[in-house]
Amino acid sequence: MKLMIKYFTPLLLSLSLISCKSTAVQISTVETESLNESFEFVNEEIRLTYDFWENGGALKFTFENLTDQPIYIDWGHSNFIFNGYSHDYFKKSQTINSTDVYTFQEVSTFDRLSSTFKRNAAAKGVTNTEITIEKESIQLPPRSYVNSDKIYLDFPWVESMNAYKLKEKDNSPLHLRTYIAYSLNKDLSDLKFIDNEFWVKGFSEMEGNRLLNYKGRNRFYTQGLKIDGEKTAIAVATGVILAFLLIIK
Repeated sequence: MKLMIKYFTPLLLSLSLISCKSTAVQISTVETESLNESFEFVNEEIRLTYDFWENGGALKFTFENLTDQPIYIDWGHSNFIFNGYSHDYFKKSQTINSTDVYTFQEVSTFDRLSSTFKRNAAAKGVTNTEITIEKESIQLPPRSYVNSDKIYLDFPWVESMNAYKLKEKDNSPLHLRTYIAYSLNKDLSDLKFIDNEFWVKGFSEMEGNRLLNYKGRNRFYTQGLKIDGEKTAIAVATGVILAFLLIIK
């Protein structure tokens, strides 16, 4: 009987706690001053369409040639800027480590989230994104497009969404820029540069089953398991009562 109580009681307590966790997501909105409502940059020659929708956010875009002649993208003179730090798009193998990028105080601690989502759980970003681009420059034929590599932003769970709800970009915990070089000439003379800037602000927190209702190019989500304190207390009490009933029997 004692052995049954010893091993069965922790099991009861564990099972009672399972119902106290629920999948939750925080939706963040990406702001910019240089794109249209479709999150596109367009001129007479090219269209850049951005999409940040990913768990933790991801920088990715489509580069489209709108002309009737080839366009040459010069990755060797293109950069993306991640919270002030410039990275080259062209390196044979480049590892982007987001550790120490997010340092604002309202980031949650690891134990707030399930280990299933540990990529976004730590107080600082930990994801390594490896980018490989085969050519320093590429030819983009007329009326065609190419997709950029996906760069994970690893945005963490935020303890207080009020921490970054302000629209002013100076108050944002995440600033991004893409600095893209292209030319209409094969020798890459007369380069043109497209410089687009982005920042992030808080949007809302909700249950995970509502996630797809907020999907958009100018948004991303951070996913985790939240613990309901009130339900947890009730569950623990229930587990203790069940264990006590086993003992008196």
